[in-house]
Amino acid sequence: PLADVARELERLGATAYAAAASRRAAALTVEDLRAMRAPDLARLCEDLGFGAEAAAAYGAKFAEHGLDGWVAAEVDDWEDYAEVGLSRDHATVLCCVARAARGRAAA
Repeated sequence: PLADVARELERLGATAYAAAASRRAAALTVEDLRAMRAPDLARLCEDLGFGAEAAAAYGAKFAEHGLDGWVAAEVDDWEDYAEVGLSRDHATVLCCVARAARGRAAA
């Protein structure tokens, strides 16, 4: 499954985040993800290498839109994140990490 994260990110053109996403996905269970609130999701974004500024902005967007870990665990389409202001690459990474946390191979 972790190789699937890196492979999927490569396929989608978000290779810059593959190593961090694979590492973070290895340590993240779906229960951990579902327990996250907006500040936790912002920290996850920073852990994934999005940068402190982007992570803080995303944390504010998550809070504004009521997006928590329960929702993040179920999002499969990067466009859902784009609707709240995440970049395509960052949204793609979050989707791949969530799929890995759910134990699903990236398709």
